[in-house]
Amino acid sequence: MPQLRRNFISVFKKTVAYTTDRHFHAFLRRMHDELRRRIAAGDFRHQPLSKRYQAWKKRKNLKPNTLQATDQYRDAIQIYERVDPLTGQKVKVLGLPVRRSHESENYSGKIREVDYHELAHWLEFGTKEMPPRPHWRPMSSTARREFQQTANQIAHELGSEAKKVFRGLGTKHVRVR
Repeated sequence: MPQLRRNFISVFKKTVAYTTDRHFHAFLRRMHDELRRRIAAGDFRHQPLSKRYQAWKKRKNLKPNTLQATDQYRDAIQIYERVDPLTGQKVKVLGLPVRRSHESENYSGKIREVDYHELAHWLEFGTKEMPPRPHWRPMSSTARREFQQTANQIAHELGSEAKKVFRGLGTKHVRVR
């Protein structure tokens, strides 16, 4: 019996890891696609652009919505694999690249590189010259709801998987709720 228990634990751990990874990656992909779609569509409720900035964007043939002038920022939002500093394990995260820059031009035509994380902070919380244009915080409440659904799917699927594992180990009568 101890060998059967070890076999079950080994197989079930692998099943849990595989199922959780698969569902979590699908969850991240949905959040990625939704955030990018909402940025492109201008679905967030932001203060309107100043007349001066609207005119400047129009002269430069930039996108008219409040959150983006070009697709650079939106396209930089990706699913990345990083090392969790607390556990040392590799984890997948939705976010912006570390130590990469966005090319930015100001009203006077001066072009400079701005770190994506700095730009995200400016957009999210505003600056002395720009009102906040939050998009990460509103998406986090959407993500919380979605994650609860994902957790429920994982739990349901693992119940079914446990039943399969038990049957594969020769156990005939297992009830999983």
